[in-house]
Amino acid sequence: MTDAANYLLVMFVVVLVARLLSPFAFQLGLEDRPSDRKLHDKPVPLLGGIAMFLGLMVGTLMIDIESVNIMYLMYGSFIVFVVGLIDDRSEITVTARLFIQMAASLLVVSYCQHPHLSTAHK
Repeated sequence: MTDAANYLLVMFVVVLVARLLSPFAFQLGLEDRPSDRKLHDKPVPLLGGIAMFLGLMVGTLMIDIESVNIMYLMYGSFIVFVVGLIDDRSEITVTARLFIQMAASLLVVSYCQHPHLSTAHK
């Protein structure tokens, strides 16, 4: 499959999952209600992160790379995904959320080996 086809597939998955989950967000009370700090004037569903995460998973499965780096990217992405889910259900402080997301990023950066940065591949 070409890169363009992969991108379109991922976009289709994200849009489809977001549309399918949207009604359930309201039923589960997972909605962002308008307030003085918000720009929207109607409740907005908070399950878009699930659609984005599933799109990332589909996109990752579509590329033809067998690498431990992809696994660490998925671990870091999963941590950020779970933090987002928890924050949608019960608010996490900005400081805690930032700390956890930075730790997830550090996990990815620390354990991934980029071939362009390594002298072993020259």
